[in-house]
Amino acid sequence: QVGIAIPSRVMADEQPIKPKKNPFAAIGTTKIQLKKTKIANDKSGPQLTGYLTQQQVEEYDQYVKSFDIESWYEPLKDVTFPTEYVQLRYEEAQVMHGLCEQIMKLNKSIAITEDEAMKQKLMQQVNDVDTSQLADLSQRINAVIEKWKKEPSPAASKNDADVKQNDDDDGEFGVFVKLSSRSAKDATDAQQRLQALFVKYCRANAVKDNNDKVREMLKAATHCMKVANAKQVISMFVNSERIHHDIGSALKYGAAKFSENVVIR
Repeated sequence: QVGIAIPSRVMADEQPIKPKKNPFAAIGTTKIQLKKTKIANDKSGPQLTGYLTQQQVEEYDQYVKSFDIESWYEPLKDVTFPTEYVQLRYEEAQVMHGLCEQIMKLNKSIAITEDEAMKQKLMQQVNDVDTSQLADLSQRINAVIEKWKKEPSPAASKNDADVKQNDDDDGEFGVFVKLSSRSAKDATDAQQRLQALFVKYCRANAVKDNNDKVREMLKAATHCMKVANAKQVISMFVNSERIHHDIGSALKYGAAKFSENVVIR
């Protein structure tokens, strides 16, 4: 065997190697302490995260509003779907915004509740939310839908194929409804309709593979947004965080500047 000579002492011109120390080992001891942080949570002013001034917030809101359907429908109405507006009054928007907040709080409680009985009780409270204060809005929405059922809009003749497809899918007349800004495609009841329609279409068309399932899912995703009456419209709106956000953005500038419509297409 070949031996390796190990020096009995460190040469005078060499520095001994010091063992490495964990730089965090002393944290929590009397030698090293973490600094206490100060949390500033001032809720007295408006939420201006990402912006410098209130004017910039208003300018951004105006920029977003420039994409509302009222800004582009007239120049394009000959090449898009027939559309009618139902004015959303300021007081109705306040009620709808409050109902959205009520349901959002219930949904958060449902998400963190482990007790099944309590969860069912909370879900029932969501279903039982009182929308009677929006009865007049419902009547105005239903008036447009009923009119189209009897006499489709004149512009519909330019989209006869689309109207026929709408009627042929499940034998029921339906419309697509949104706010001036966005739709309620995130609504929880729309998601429930999506699941129900997907199961229905898969059974009706005897799907065989994943490609068939994707086809039926795309079809269900389109038709879960189709509604037949104002009750479905209001339910979809108050269950949508998108609607909550958009109405809140419009309400903050007061009744004088409020201008939103329920858009029926």
